[in-house]
Amino acid sequence: MEPGSGSSTPAGTTSAGTTPAGTTPAGTTPAATAGTTLLEDGYSLPVPHGWTVQDRAVIGTAFQPDARCVSAETVDRPAPSDAGSPELDRAAVQLCVITRDDDLTLEEWLAGRSQGTSTPERYGTCDVRVLPGTPQRQLAYAQSPGRRAEIAVTVTTTPEKTQQRLREVADLLTKLRCPQL
Repeated sequence: MEPGSGSSTPAGTTSAGTTPAGTTPAGTTPAATAGTTLLEDGYSLPVPHGWTVQDRAVIGTAFQPDARCVSAETVDRPAPSDAGSPELDRAAVQLCVITRDDDLTLEEWLAGRSQGTSTPERYGTCDVRVLPGTPQRQLAYAQSPGRRAEIAVTVTTTPEKTQQRLREVADLLTKLRCPQL
């Protein structure tokens, strides 16, 4: 699934739909704790040990500006201070939720947003629609009464850490929980 593979690309995002890692807002400190779970409107996602939890988006998508988002990421190697770009060797997962004000199925809603084809899959307890992409760039959507959720994943880390981060992401996606219907 490719983040942002729809026809509209919001300002500040690449054609792949991701932006470089955000910075922590002044005066706040992200939490790095084991056993933490990202929670948003009844959706939940476990956080791997050592990842940093943030109460905001860290992956830019067309969905994210209108949504309430929580995220977790791990930085394997920060960008050098003189790099001129905030690109990091990192892995991140983001859970964003919007209020649903229509009776469309998730497939109909995605088609209306020009998201192209999606395939049905299951992440944890959630039936999701997955957009085409790779394990390094994933974008999936889930729907519950009154809400839609987007699960965005990016793994842009060092070659020696890539397989470990991909395993962590695959494991956490098996533990995604959707609100009870």
